[in-house]
Amino acid sequence: ESVTEKPAEVQGSLELTMIDVGQADSFLLEQGECTALIDCGTRSTGKDVVKYLKDHGITKIDYVFGTHPHDDHMGGMYDVITNFEIGKVVLPKVKSGEVTSNWYLKLMGELSQEKYEVEYAETGQIYMIGDAIMKIIGPINEPSSNLNNYSTVMKISFGEMDIIMTGDAEKSVEADILKSKVELDAEILKVGHHGSDTSTSTEFLDAINPEYALISAKVGNKYKHPIKETMQNLEKRDIIVYRTDECG
Repeated sequence: ESVTEKPAEVQGSLELTMIDVGQADSFLLEQGECTALIDCGTRSTGKDVVKYLKDHGITKIDYVFGTHPHDDHMGGMYDVITNFEIGKVVLPKVKSGEVTSNWYLKLMGELSQEKYEVEYAETGQIYMIGDAIMKIIGPINEPSSNLNNYSTVMKISFGEMDIIMTGDAEKSVEADILKSKVELDAEILKVGHHGSDTSTSTEFLDAINPEYALISAKVGNKYKHPIKETMQNLEKRDIIVYRTDECG
């Protein structure tokens, strides 16, 4: 009989905020004095992230994670890193020359300055967000050309609570993570790729078995995210869904 270790007793709370950045992602984690930002909105909504953080009294961000180099996840990062004191920036290792967008080159140029501490996301790596444990659980394999599959997938644990954050990781990445036998059970799932049909396989969803699902998408977006099938899969499992296009 396997004995699971009881989580260490934790004090205080872990707060997760889904910032409304339109058809994009930006999530703030706060535990004690520690803050982490996962994705930063687009080039045009990065300023909304900056405003939210400043209005919230934040001056330093201990960790800034960019899940993958698409504008709707990392486009706002330049604005974020130039407006706050930044501890560490964690990015996926992208092959040189694979992303040539102006915003990305400008961001990487800024990050190449000595004042920034930048490291590459590695599966298995653990970061402490205060007393919360963030573990990178994917991607497992080298992604083929699709930038979504560079997405850093992470599991954040605080006492009895677990959150899975997926970026835009697609079903092939989910399948690899399932095969890796990592413990996926979690109360909260950040639904992959804004609720697109490329992500959230039923096997992955059932392994996580969340109580809550978070979807970041713009009202009336042209991709029709989240798609009907994804919503039906969540609803028939009685998962409570929070969406920025409905809740702000």
